Amino acid sequence: MARITLVVNEFDTGSETFLHALARILGDDGHEVTEYSLLGSRTRDQAQPGRAMALPAANSVRFPWAAAKLATRSSHASATAMSRARARFGRSSRAVRAALQAAPLLATQPDVVHISFSGIALSLDDALELLDTDTRVIVSCRGTGELVSPVLHPERAEALSSVLNRCDRVHAVSEAVATAVVGMGVDPECIRVIRPAVNTEKFSRTAPYQPINSDSQIRMITVGRLHWIKDVSTTLSALAELRASGFDARLTIIGDGPEKDALQFRASVLGLTDSVRFAGLLPPEQVRQELEGSQLFVLSSLSEGTSNAALEAMALELPVIVTGVGGMPEVIENGVTGWVVPPGNPAKLAESMIRAVTNSSLAEQLGQAGRASLAKGLTLEMQSSAIRKMYGDLL
Repeated sequence: MARITLVVNEFDTGSETFLHALARILGDDGHEVTEYSLLGSRTRDQAQPGRAMALPAANSVRFPWAAAKLATRSSHASATAMSRARARFGRSSRAVRAALQAAPLLATQPDVVHISFSGIALSLDDALELLDTDTRVIVSCRGTGELVSPVLHPERAEALSSVLNRCDRVHAVSEAVATAVVGMGVDPECIRVIRPAVNTEKFSRTAPYQPINSDSQIRMITVGRLHWIKDVSTTLSALAELRASGFDARLTIIGDGPEKDALQFRASVLGLTDSVRFAGLLPPEQVRQELEGSQLFVLSSLSEGTSNAALEAMALELPVIVTGVGGMPEVIENGVTGWVVPPGNPAKLAESMIRAVTNSSLAEQLGQAGRASLAKGLTLEMQSSAIRKMYGDLL
């Protein structure tokens, strides 16, 4: 069996759903799995294989202290990393930084290093060059780093191309992300598309879905980080149009982020203060309960790899309205398993909302079809099989 080190920002956050599944699958197969968490979540400060460990991001104020502690605890790995760094980068601050980042990886003696986001791979670019030559590297590409960041920062595409081309496998969450990676010059043979999956047993209704009644209060929900990429402002504008058409629609927003204040102000300007509930971050089980208690899921993102929240809503038989960005059109068929609308277009989003609330039987039908569609390619069994094949090809 192999020693595998998973590199993440944090394990105990909603965005790490795939990594939890990955750790479980690899552990079930008998591999030794080490969690290397850059932000220090759920760690026990050990560097032995199979135990959680952490070294803060290089720009963190805690980095020098943590690095010094690591050097004392794992002196051989630290010495090896520094020797290789000096040979590669000379006696420089770059060499010191690369060695400090590489030492936690070398301490776990990995056969495979799996990095959960391409952005993390970029931050560890120099450190990855210090690994043993027979260590395999996998990078997961989840959407924003490949579809958004290179547009905002063109120089990033070149840097990302460089690091991904040195990897043994690139995991993409959708064909859209895979296409973007190929556009950066990465060999298609190295790319594996493994979509997010939903535990349909866990995300199964405990009570029948309550169809929308346009004459009573309509319960809508959206889940995601409050960041401009999610474009919750468009959902608010569409909600205002829906209410202006005479429907008593209420929206629950689950999530937190840098746009929270702006969105709260936007809701006030639109006269939606009493119609929108900012629920903040919630534990996974509470999110599931909130979804089950809703009647319509909306996601107005400007970019998505593939939204786990939308898939979970589908598993709970909610009719969903999403924007046709990234991998979303790959998992939701417009008018069949949900509604797909153009991004940044409140009028079109409001049209689909009105279609859902005025045709409750169609909305209910799409919700049922959405859950049924998950069985065709987004089950845990299919995800597990694809992960095992990807690793089997490397080991």
